[in-house]
Amino acid sequence: RRPALALLRWQLVIVYAFAAASKVNPAFFSGAVIAQNLLPAFAGLAGTPTLAALAVAAVVAEGLVAWSLPRPRWRAAGAVVGVALHLAFIVMITQTLAMIAFAVICVSMYPLYWLDDRGT
Repeated sequence: RRPALALLRWQLVIVYAFAAASKVNPAFFSGAVIAQNLLPAFAGLAGTPTLAALAVAAVVAEGLVAWSLPRPRWRAAGAVVGVALHLAFIVMITQTLAMIAFAVICVSMYPLYWLDDRGT
């Protein structure tokens, strides 16, 4: 069980690290990518500096989650940030069903970091 648990834990870290790294580009940091995917209720944010700030915050949050989950001292903070990040995506971004499914998959793996190496 120990190798399987380690692989599942690292898989989640890689997902968040890759998510953060893949967003490090001018198009995402400008807020344009987020603007293209906003739900109509948030369309008023398009073209504002708020979207650029949200873009930077998303990258920082994903990087923080990837960095903090393997570290016992920071794990709880990373989990809170991860849940908040997924909730923000679900509330603000189109393709809500896909966002909900992705959030459930990711967040359901968080408890694996609190298990001991035997999986108990």
